Amino acid sequence: MSGSLVNSSAVVAFLAIPCQVIWSYFVGGAVLAIGLVVIFVRGDWQKAPGFDKLILFGPPFYAAPLAAFGTEHFTLTKAIASIIPAWIPWPQFWAYFVGACFIAAALSLVTRIQARLSASLTFFLFVLLMDAPGWAQNPRDRFALTVALRELSFSGGALALPVSLTGQWRDARQSRSRHSAGTADS
Repeated sequence: MSGSLVNSSAVVAFLAIPCQVIWSYFVGGAVLAIGLVVIFVRGDWQKAPGFDKLILFGPPFYAAPLAAFGTEHFTLTKAIASIIPAWIPWPQFWAYFVGACFIAAALSLVTRIQARLSASLTFFLFVLLMDAPGWAQNPRDRFALTVALRELSFSGGALALPVSLTGQWRDARQSRSRHSAGTADS
C-alpha cells in the first residue's frame, strides 16, 4: 500500500510540473546524456590522466543548460519574442531561430562537430545583438547593464571552452612540467 502511495505522489508531482519545464529538462538531459556517451565512445575518458578527466565534463555541463534555454525559445515563444528589441523585425521568427541555434550549438559542443565555432559564437553574439543595444538605449538602466555584463561573463566561459576542446591546455601543461623538470636537473 505504501509503495502505491509513493508512486501516486510521484505521478501527481510530475503532472504538476508545467510542460515547458518538462521539455526543457528533457532536451537538456538528452544533450547531457549524448555528451557523456561521446566522452566514453571517443575514448577520451581512458586517455585523460587523473584530474584532467574532470575537464571532459565541461562541454556537456555547459551544453545541457544551453539546450534547455534553447528549448524555452520554443515553449515560451511569446515571452521570449517580447524582449527582442523593437528595432529587430519579426521577433517571433528570431525567438525560434535563436532557440534552434542554441540547441544546435549544444549538440555541436557535445559531439565536437564545429564545437570551437559554436562555443565562440554562442553568447558573444547574444550580447552583441541583444544586450548591448538594450543597454545602449538607456545607459542609466542598471538592470540592462547587469544583464549585459552577466551575458558577457557567460560568453567568457564559452570563449574559454574552445581551448579545452583543442587539447592545447594539456600540451602547454606537459611542456611546462617538462621544462620545470629540466631546470631541476641542471
